[in-house]
Amino acid sequence: MALPLRARPALWLAAVALLLSPLTASAFSLGEIEVVGSYQSQFSARIPAFVDGKEGLEVELGNVADYIKVGAKRPSFIDDLSLIVVNHPTLPGAKLIRVESSGPVATPSFNLVVKATLGAGKVMENYFLAVDFQRKMAVESAPAPESDEELLKIAEEMRRLRQGVGPEPTPQPGVTEIPEEKADDLIAQMREEERQAD
Repeated sequence: MALPLRARPALWLAAVALLLSPLTASAFSLGEIEVVGSYQSQFSARIPAFVDGKEGLEVELGNVADYIKVGAKRPSFIDDLSLIVVNHPTLPGAKLIRVESSGPVATPSFNLVVKATLGAGKVMENYFLAVDFQRKMAVESAPAPESDEELLKIAEEMRRLRQGVGPEPTPQPGVTEIPEEKADDLIAQMREEERQAD
């Protein structure tokens, strides 16, 4: 049986692969997919193939009939993906399938069907890939850096507070500031006008 896939904390999340074809006596399997590309950029992924040191592994992308079997739509850009089989760099006796796109992939989610053949054994895996929207939204909603003018205002307010001086009053529209020396005269004049009106 194919190894279960665990979602990885990357810009792309990989769901569990669905094993569609039974394995023969020369059993082999495909492991979890690791996507190293990011959304709206060149797609790049790695799939380990456990072949027990055997050579002759052949891989290909699913065709339209294969996608119909898994109940998924085959994206048009699937034809732009390439598969390369190399020796696994850290797992002895295993192979590594490299999946690369020739250009950016801007589809938020899609199914990647991979077929592998080794001798008389055949296996087909369906990997569902989706964008990690929560992380993407957190990045997009991060506050923008404040401008130099805003930083200068904050620094000035902090300086005034340290000196025990309150913040400068904000001018109100339609209000004229009156010098203190004229305030008493205006108050006396207003009281006189009120007395005469009574």
